[in-house]
Amino acid sequence: MRTHLLVDGSNFFIRAFCSCPHLDVNGEHVGGLIGTIRGVKVLARELKPTDITVVWDGAGGAVKRRAIYAEYKAGRKPKMNRAQDFDTPDQAADNMVRQHRLAHKYLELLGVRQVRVDGIEADDAIAYAARHVLDELRVIVSTDRDFLQLVSTQVSVYNPVKRSTTVTDGFVGEHGVLPENFVITKALMGDKSDNIPGVRGIGEKTVAKLFPDLATRECTLGDVFRHAEVHVGKSPKYGAVLAARELVIRNLELMQLSLPQIDPSAARAIREGLSAEPSLNLFDVKIEMERDGLQIKDVDFDTCFRAYWNRHLYPPKGQG
Repeated sequence: MRTHLLVDGSNFFIRAFCSCPHLDVNGEHVGGLIGTIRGVKVLARELKPTDITVVWDGAGGAVKRRAIYAEYKAGRKPKMNRAQDFDTPDQAADNMVRQHRLAHKYLELLGVRQVRVDGIEADDAIAYAARHVLDELRVIVSTDRDFLQLVSTQVSVYNPVKRSTTVTDGFVGEHGVLPENFVITKALMGDKSDNIPGVRGIGEKTVAKLFPDLATRECTLGDVFRHAEVHVGKSPKYGAVLAARELVIRNLELMQLSLPQIDPSAARAIREGLSAEPSLNLFDVKIEMERDGLQIKDVDFDTCFRAYWNRHLYPPKGQG
């Protein structure tokens, strides 16, 4: 059986850009590129998928959500975990664009599918692929907790920083709610990383305590508000939720991925990207790296990608 990794490319690349100090032979920063390639290699080695697709944010992808909330992702800046290598923000931006372009080139040569659709964020493209296109086992690779709402018997979420996989078993024990209700938790909490405010004083454990039905059956915001109205005298936090009703409704619209906003042309582009047959060209990778002044000395680099390609062509029986 096939196992398909859906990698949140922008999430993956930006973390590498901010943390990896690698330079090319000319002293130019290439940490985003090298970190992304090495990261995909590690995924291939550790998760042993038959298919890998890196999904990128399309140009103007945030426009739809900013139409709902103008401050969505406003002021978002990468947090550098390495010494700053750039003299100006423009220099950093130009370098990031260059690395992004090179990452696309090398991933293609390494037999990795890529999907990028203008006007669509990677979150929505991944959700559409996971819920409405693919039928094999799906593993979403990202540190973005919004994807937890998609966890099911066929869809898991792998955090590449913690190296942990979230599945249905144990989900309620860890998060206090069913996977399909996790988006309600997020809507109540908000998300500082995307500049989305939540209800003051409400966290993940508080949501589970205030609304126990979220752990036992699929609920709607209507269920949550009705429960708050019935129990409003028992905790001031119920009142806080009711007072923030419009904010929570808006947050759910911003955060929900079960019904991603994908128009027919975008849906077609995503399906075509997922069905495209990649090819592995390790010899060309070495030639291009020499031209671009790059060095990857990982002793298992070729081995991991050859093993991945063999699984892609001849998937193990009963895998997953």
